[in-house]
Amino acid sequence: MQYYGLRPSRYFYAFENAYISKLENFYRWFKDVPILLVGGKADGYRAVLERRYGWTGIVGTVPHWRWESLGRSRAAMQQFDYRVAIVGAGVAGKILTADAKSAGHVGIDLGSGIDTCIQSDADGVDAWDWPKFPTYGAATGEDLAEYPPQK
Repeated sequence: MQYYGLRPSRYFYAFENAYISKLENFYRWFKDVPILLVGGKADGYRAVLERRYGWTGIVGTVPHWRWESLGRSRAAMQQFDYRVAIVGAGVAGKILTADAKSAGHVGIDLGSGIDTCIQSDADGVDAWDWPKFPTYGAATGEDLAEYPPQK
């Protein structure tokens, strides 16, 4: 973090995002807030949030697939008017959430919490009622080129 000049005021357990996304309040708190979704699964995540949880404040999505696309993702984020960026982009997520903060927004690196939401929906239950935790790597990279999968 020193290399990138990141100086977060606090740290938290790296896998807390899987738990946060299982809190019913998480879905209530952000339901109507202007949200930007960033990451390889952003479009699929948006679909679940709007359909299952009734989110109305999502202003857009920024796909982020590879480290090489970091510059494009950073530039794309600047094109949206949002309050909170929810990011699931691996290591690059730390940089993208820091960019959101630097621009006066809130950045949440939700990581595997996005998988929790998508996979619980695939099982037909709300995330807070889902008795499992996400299968990491279940759908990554090119597997999600057309996410959600076409039936």
